[in-house]
Amino acid sequence: MAKNLPTAKRNPTVALKKAQSLIDITNKLLAKKQNSLIEEELKCRLYIGTGHSNCVNSVTITPDGKSIVSGSSDESIKLWNIESGREIRNFKGHSDSVNSVAITPDGKSIVSGSSDKSIKLWNIESGREIRSFEGHSDGITSLAITPDGKYIVSGSNDTTIKLWDIESGKEIRTFEGHNYGVNSVAIIPDGKYIVSGSIDTTIKLWDIENSLEIKIFKGHSDSVNSVAIIPDGKYIISGSTDKTIKLWDIESGREIRNFKGHSWDVNSVAITLNGKYIVSGSRDNSIKLWDIESGKEIGSFKGHSYMVNSVSVTLDGKYIVSGSVDTTIKLWGIESGREIRSFEKHSDWVNLIDITPDGKQIVSGSDKIIKLWDIESGREIKSFEGHSNWVNSVTITPDGKYIVSGSVDTTIKLWGIESGKEIRSFEGQSGIVQSVTTPDGKYIISGSVDTTIKLWGIESGREIRSFKGHSDSVNSVVTTPDRKYIISGSVDTTIKLWDIESGREVRSFEGHREAITSVVVTQDGKYIVSGSWDDTIKLWDIESGREIKSFEGHSNWVNSVTITPDGKYIVSGSSDKSIKLWDIKSGREIKSFKGHSYMVNSVSVTLDGKYIVSGSSNNTIKLWDLESDKEVLQLIGFKNGEWVSTTKDGYYNCSGDAMEYVSFFDGNRYIEPSHPIYKQRRKENLGVKIGKIIEKYPNGVPNTKVFEDKILDRNIDEDEIPF
Repeated sequence: MAKNLPTAKRNPTVALKKAQSLIDITNKLLAKKQNSLIEEELKCRLYIGTGHSNCVNSVTITPDGKSIVSGSSDESIKLWNIESGREIRNFKGHSDSVNSVAITPDGKSIVSGSSDKSIKLWNIESGREIRSFEGHSDGITSLAITPDGKYIVSGSNDTTIKLWDIESGKEIRTFEGHNYGVNSVAIIPDGKYIVSGSIDTTIKLWDIENSLEIKIFKGHSDSVNSVAIIPDGKYIISGSTDKTIKLWDIESGREIRNFKGHSWDVNSVAITLNGKYIVSGSRDNSIKLWDIESGKEIGSFKGHSYMVNSVSVTLDGKYIVSGSVDTTIKLWGIESGREIRSFEKHSDWVNLIDITPDGKQIVSGSDKIIKLWDIESGREIKSFEGHSNWVNSVTITPDGKYIVSGSVDTTIKLWGIESGKEIRSFEGQSGIVQSVTTPDGKYIISGSVDTTIKLWGIESGREIRSFKGHSDSVNSVVTTPDRKYIISGSVDTTIKLWDIESGREVRSFEGHREAITSVVVTQDGKYIVSGSWDDTIKLWDIESGREIKSFEGHSNWVNSVTITPDGKYIVSGSSDKSIKLWDIKSGREIKSFKGHSYMVNSVSVTLDGKYIVSGSSNNTIKLWDLESDKEVLQLIGFKNGEWVSTTKDGYYNCSGDAMEYVSFFDGNRYIEPSHPIYKQRRKENLGVKIGKIIEKYPNGVPNTKVFEDKILDRNIDEDEIPF
């Protein structure tokens, strides 16, 4: 019988150390995988495209033919993917209309010219502004880049043309000779000459090297809006307000051919790369294709609902891109003559917002629709439809049960929040309803373009009293806390105090230089705060009617003002795209909240005083943490009833069919919806998630803890584990 072998004694300390070592190795592998996941996620950029909210003034195509760049009166530049039709990036920095965009020959940079008198150079990959060129004394109308990519040529309403060094940002020379504004500039392919078209009806040829005017081309009877050069560098094409397109011989200066067919101004001309065809865009809403040799119109493209401002042709000559006052960009097949794709806005202005008394929901008015949003989750809860035109004003009854809305359709409507139904319509204002308020839930007060203020009984639906005294539109109405007086602000630049019982005007406050947009009363009922198109906010003493203080800092219209619940601060929203927090006592600006890409139309503060809610012209609503200045949540409602909500750290939630607006990009490369990032970044409760992130990471820097839920299942390959 074999002897039993002696059993070695196990050292518990060694065993624990070995186990701990294995755990440490496992955790390192987990961390490595986790960090890799975080790195991959952070590379991906969440983008919600909303389109342009104003006229598209200029379009051009990247050299690789894959993207469109557009400039708009909404002050933005946008990059679009031609194949998918998706908006890729928004370039923000101009403070006025973007009138012209161009792309450097290497396709890496965008150049933009604006009515703000500046030219900007942008990195197309990062979206960052690289450089600003300033020197013109009036708005920039047109841009061109030399073939070597070293210089920018700009035309301006100041009647001059300027040459700029792209690398240094310096102005090299100025070309003077036009009597009126320069509408368009182009460069001869050899890079030696500039061609310009002007309001003075002439076209001029300039020597780049010495800034001398070489030749003048006369023949148009009205403003020359656009010029282009045939690729061989021998001919100029021009489009004019006189409805014609002309072909000019550069050498002789003679007009060779006249193209007639548009019924209104020709705003833009472009030429196919083979030099055989002209494309023109007109105020008559159409695009036309012309044969240069015969002078005949060979195609007409119709689909825009307003004038066409800009046309461009892809390098392969297969497609036309057009930009219009209707805010859309369209892609057309030259061969088929059909519209292939439309790049357009999906949302409208948020005109006014209010917060329910419990602080849990936001009500917004946009287009013809009123929307109810849940702040906690970021979800759109309900949509109220019934107005036949834009909703200008919304407010909530003190009991939180009803919404009151005022519209361009001249009606006021009462809606049940619970039912989502229209309960009553109030008719009697003869003009657009600009403002509504309901101080006690028993009465509605409305202000209208018809210059009157009206008091309505909610129960009866009848008009009780009319207040007359303003000489222009009444933009804003509120009541004093004791409900004895109405305060109104008007386009006539005055604020008026009215006795509700008698209907008499008690006092008029004068001091603003332009229209009053918004009025609010302090909780103690002693002071009025007003915002105006004169870019200022004013504090008034109700008893004496005196102006106490003026708050200056906005660079454009102040569209909305409100007061924090503690009565210490004013919050203002402006057309300069910013929200500002002001100390009432000192008059100082405390903070500025920047993040909206369009004008801020409305601001409100939650009852706990912790958050500001703002509404903007591109149908976005933003929730801001007042203490940290951080954007907490963004809500976007689309015209088709869909919605998306997003956070600054790249999470989102959306309605079922709104996924078409949600995109992730790696740089400017579109990531297909099948990629796991779309599931990883979608959260059902954005408000709670954001609240935790802000509390734990006040600087907004993602931490591995945030992503714990993604690795809790310890999904690690078996061969990565050493035991």
